[in-house]
Amino acid sequence: MIITEIRPQKNSKNRYNIYTEDGFILSLSDETIVKNSVKTGKDISEELLDKLKEEDTFKFAKEVSFKYLTYCPRTEKQLLKKLSSCGVDEQTAMKAAKVMKEYGYINDRAFAEEYAKSYLKKYGSKIVFSRLIAEGVDESTAREILDGSDQTEEIKALMEKYEKKYSSLEPKMRKKKVCEALMRRGFTWSQIESAADFGAWED
Repeated sequence: MIITEIRPQKNSKNRYNIYTEDGFILSLSDETIVKNSVKTGKDISEELLDKLKEEDTFKFAKEVSFKYLTYCPRTEKQLLKKLSSCGVDEQTAMKAAKVMKEYGYINDRAFAEEYAKSYLKKYGSKIVFSRLIAEGVDESTAREILDGSDQTEEIKALMEKYEKKYSSLEPKMRKKKVCEALMRRGFTWSQIESAADFGAWED
């Protein structure tokens, strides 16, 4: 196949569409084009085409990864999901993730610490633990970060909120509703009992 035209993309800076006599074949970054001497009139074989696609996809994956990971801490699982949503194949995504890990851009523990700091204000450790696992944090790291977390003040604040919501109910039913609401947020009964002053509600 002979390259007949190299046309800049309208909405993507530094990327170009490559055409042969058969029409459009692929798009490449300017770096890939220069590195591989891609130019009008060049005969491009299927082998070279596959090489260019692989090289350019890997470069794209690294660029997406860098932007995504410098915004805030992320897990490897989150990065792979992001790359997949951008059309990057699994093998290339894994290669890009490996590079990011080697350079320290993927830090599951940093993500877990930041996530826990934010969500322990609203949810019990059971729910936060489940969400950390779902985001790709390993169980040992999640347990280590959540172990011994004191949520007494958070529970008291939520209790006050729910007490007002159910203030029209008689004490026994009010206690039941408040405790159910807190347990739905992932707090254990022992945590609730430790933080509560149920006797004060019955005055």
